[in-house]
Amino acid sequence: MKAFVLADPALTIELVAAEPEVTSPVAIAWDEDGRLYVAEMNDYPVAPASGRIRRLEDRDGDGRYEHATIFADGLPFPNGVMPCFGGVLVTAAPNIWYLRDKDGDGRADEKILVLSGFGEGNTQLRVNGLYLGLDNLIYAANGRSDGDVIARSNRPGFPVSIRRRDLRFLMFVFPGPAGNWVPEAVRAEAIAGYSQFGLAHDDWGNRFPSWNTIPIRHVVLEQQTLDRNAYLAETSSIASILDPTDGGRIFGISPAQARFNRESVAFFNASCGPTIERGDLLPAAYHGNAFVCEPLTNLVHRRVLEPDGVTFVARRVEQGREFLASSDPAFRPVNVATGPDGALYVVDMYRELVEHPQFVPESARGSVDFRRWHNRGRIWRVRPRAMATVGSPHPDLSKAHAAKLVGLLGHPNGWWRSTAQRLLVERWIKDIQARRDDRAVTQLLIGVLKDKSNPLARLHALWTLEAVERVDESLLSDIASD
Repeated sequence: MKAFVLADPALTIELVAAEPEVTSPVAIAWDEDGRLYVAEMNDYPVAPASGRIRRLEDRDGDGRYEHATIFADGLPFPNGVMPCFGGVLVTAAPNIWYLRDKDGDGRADEKILVLSGFGEGNTQLRVNGLYLGLDNLIYAANGRSDGDVIARSNRPGFPVSIRRRDLRFLMFVFPGPAGNWVPEAVRAEAIAGYSQFGLAHDDWGNRFPSWNTIPIRHVVLEQQTLDRNAYLAETSSIASILDPTDGGRIFGISPAQARFNRESVAFFNASCGPTIERGDLLPAAYHGNAFVCEPLTNLVHRRVLEPDGVTFVARRVEQGREFLASSDPAFRPVNVATGPDGALYVVDMYRELVEHPQFVPESARGSVDFRRWHNRGRIWRVRPRAMATVGSPHPDLSKAHAAKLVGLLGHPNGWWRSTAQRLLVERWIKDIQARRDDRAVTQLLIGVLKDKSNPLARLHALWTLEAVERVDESLLSDIASD
């Protein structure tokens, strides 16, 4: 903590979890009741499958996640996690799994294959970056290993080639043989992106693919739009939006480290884990900013996204310094996320080395312990310094009434809006009776849509109505002229 330097003196950073409660963390996500799921890549860079999903809880309300359970283990290089239908989805190439704890002991006792066929390339270049979009589809980053994606059952439309593309897919649930329901991917499509590690999105559904040497890009339009014209010359639907006037310099404060990769560390070299800040705890100037990790130089970088025609320009804010930097060369930020409390969370893999042996001369590989400190890891929270330390949030939304969830579609923190929409849609999918008796909920959603005081609430209400099949011609006609 003493090694951290925040550019903004009005902010502070505090520890929320560390070893042994968490080790080698690379991705995090909160479920509807505020429990934190952590993808732990303990087997990185090369080892027998020993990755885990950890579930963390702050039961005493002191702001630290002191209670930890191993939700699932024995996974090969898990690098993405997302709550879904009472469980979590996990990326662990060649598969995406659905894991659920049915008996409440904090450990998954159900493991269902959702998608497979993802490339098993370099262990830091595999499918990752799960998130639920405004359109109720689940998005995933390619990871640069491609693949021909197939679903568990023999559904039409599969396999889907994701060569140089990212992926999105639709989840549904069906009655199982034991009277339970079984989740399944019913549709998938390759989309523009080809992201490396992490996949960011803003409040309005804009998508920002990642790349190690390019901290931020923007999907201006989907590749399918261009693909409809077979005679159109090959072109790109993704804009590189980095402000060209600043040269892309970064400013680490850690001492020079022994490295095998001789590329310059004065510029972006290992950028990953981007996020668009969607919370409500940091000062308003941070809302909608892009944050990206640079683990090689021990820092987190920030950009302001300024609208520029149909896209953006990502401009540097801190001049000659970074939003967050550390003089500790083992600080390895690999992902950033907005929490239910509105704070900004930094996932710190905390390793002596993060270089992969594939990029190291063969003569030197045997003398290096690339997994040194694989049993360490930290998760940090950035918040305003002036506010008192707050406990970890306990949303308790799994039992919330539908009317409460509809009301949360207008919450100032994007986590709450997205979670409320997800739960409304999932309940409709799972509950046949809810589909018959959802007239009251439909009217509430239409009421939100017609109230012009909160555009983001209206956007979530519209996509929720679309998911529950309540968007008709008259509604579309009104929206088209809005």
